[in-house]
Amino acid sequence: MKKFSAILFALISISLLSACGDDTPPSLEDRVGDAQDQIQIVKSYTGTIEAFGVDIYQDGTHKIVTDDNQTVVIQSPTINLNNFVGKKVTVTGSMQKLIDNKGEVFTVGKIELQNAAGTGETTEYNNQKFGFQFSYPSVWELNEESSGITFRSTGIDWVKIEVISNVESGLDEYVKTKEVEDGTPVTIGAQRSLRYIDGKEIRIYVPNDSKKKIYKITFLNNESADTEANKTLFYSFLETFTPLVSKTVEGEKCGGTENVLCAEGFRCELNSGDEDAEGICVSVTEADINPDCPYVPVPAGCVNYEAKSFNNNKCPTSYTCLDKPDEGKPVVPDAKTVTPETAAPDTTPDTSAKPDTSASAASNSEVTAVISAFSSNKDTLPANAATQRYEVVVEQSIIAVNYTVDEKKYRAVYEYAPSGSGYSFTKKSGYEEGTDRDWVIKDGEEIKINFDRKIVNADDTSVTPQVVLKDMRLYENSYKSFSLQFPNSWYYRSFGGIDDSIWTVGFGPKSINTVSDSAVTVEILEGAGTPKKELSSDKYTAVVARDEDSHFFIEGPLTMKDMIDKMADTIAITQ
Repeated sequence: MKKFSAILFALISISLLSACGDDTPPSLEDRVGDAQDQIQIVKSYTGTIEAFGVDIYQDGTHKIVTDDNQTVVIQSPTINLNNFVGKKVTVTGSMQKLIDNKGEVFTVGKIELQNAAGTGETTEYNNQKFGFQFSYPSVWELNEESSGITFRSTGIDWVKIEVISNVESGLDEYVKTKEVEDGTPVTIGAQRSLRYIDGKEIRIYVPNDSKKKIYKITFLNNESADTEANKTLFYSFLETFTPLVSKTVEGEKCGGTENVLCAEGFRCELNSGDEDAEGICVSVTEADINPDCPYVPVPAGCVNYEAKSFNNNKCPTSYTCLDKPDEGKPVVPDAKTVTPETAAPDTTPDTSAKPDTSASAASNSEVTAVISAFSSNKDTLPANAATQRYEVVVEQSIIAVNYTVDEKKYRAVYEYAPSGSGYSFTKKSGYEEGTDRDWVIKDGEEIKINFDRKIVNADDTSVTPQVVLKDMRLYENSYKSFSLQFPNSWYYRSFGGIDDSIWTVGFGPKSINTVSDSAVTVEILEGAGTPKKELSSDKYTAVVARDEDSHFFIEGPLTMKDMIDKMADTIAITQ
């Protein structure tokens, strides 16, 4: 065990601040003064930290008032002292003269929080499987479970870390299925995270995109005299929480259940086409631009097909069936013989949102037939079930159904297969909504969805499922009721309402942490807006109508004009 420190003890020389020609007061973080680079005597002070007001003539950024009422001016180039304002701590460092010899300031290299037990001792923890590391107060007891970690002290659970795996949608899209309100963006371990405060309970969602995981860190609501002291320890623990990025070098293992990635300039050569196949990282060279690709099954019963999406090695990851409905597919029930209760959705293509291709027509026909056959089968769901929506994955011959029984939500996943003039259904798994509004599997096996879903709401089956264009995938936002399509290989991140926007989403070919990382931004702005497309010397913008009070504004570099047009043309209002 080690003494608690926000960062390893280090005394760092720093550069002279320039205050000339600028009347804007600097932030506290920018007011760390330059000290002479010389060996100083190490000292320690115990007391309470207080912040100075913004004063461009004040040396240091904070002060510590000791137990004997001594006041010492302090600063730190390595520790964010704002996190310890109002807290009792022990600071260790050295008293240094400023280069202009106008005074002295105590430079803090280590800080120890005096917790409820009167000690700042911590324990280091690293878990490669979960994908994170941190330091935690030694007064806490760590209990590791298969799904995460719980910290206890004096018989009370204070902190819980839940590890959510196989998250394909990204932080914002995942969290919106768990929380009602928008979260507050915070930075944990250099990752943009989201915080929610509900009374005394604090919930923080931290992403680890490289491992496709999200960590839900919760400070639990306990009625205890030690709550505030443990909350202070909780925030100090968060200072050390760091997600681990999965990267390997040539010759090392990659892939597998943890989806271990190779470093830039290397690719993962898989040993099979299995879902959790492992492989070896090999160098990508001029002669190796078309590596051997893993086997990916084509749609069942399909004769004519084409590659639909590709990975970073240009290998196909899915296929689209091009067969017409009467070529190797069951006959769609005649619309004239279908009762209103089992009527199929209208398959008339929405030409304003997507092209009418043979692939989309065939796919929609199958979705229509499968939903019609399922809704006509009285043995698939409980007699008193109220169906909410259908999700059909044509490439995997899967239909998932969300329904309610006595106001409780359930979900069932079936495989379907041609049977006579219709389909038969085999149940693969059943779920019910858990206490955290997540699906909890109750029976069967987990089925991983690897392809686009065609979604149809049960209360309006007249809506044609949206068809995703070739090399594109679907972004859906249930908060603001819209969707659009973007390149299959791109990243995206939702930022909620920022500045003057009602909602902002960033898209781009590289990982996105802030809006500035985006190649193309899509915003919802106030005002009806007039649909138009404009270009300037280096920017291209498109305006798409939304309603009488708002509009969509899409912006990106002129070089991405065609892609911006395609994204703008696929915006659709959802319910």
